[in-house]
Amino acid sequence: MEEATIASLISHYGKQHMMKQAEDIFAEYINSSTSKKLLYNSMIDAYAKCGKQEKAYLLYKQATEEGCDLGVVGISIVVNALTSGGMAFVE
Repeated sequence: MEEATIASLISHYGKQHMMKQAEDIFAEYINSSTSKKLLYNSMIDAYAKCGKQEKAYLLYKQATEEGCDLGVVGISIVVNALTSGGMAFVE
């Protein structure tokens, strides 16, 4: 399956608050993906939309520690999630 299709599924499940399905798809495909950026950003956004700001932040940290540059979009998702969820300061 193409990365964009997988990211769309993750986003869809996140919007429906079906996080188990989103997490399962993410876990299944993240290690086989050549460019993980889109999958990480979709999963982080799904967490943020479901009010799981801490999980969004931790996944962002994991991605950056693995050397994955999530770009401006990823940073924007995390900042919005943390500030809207009352977690403006983490660590």
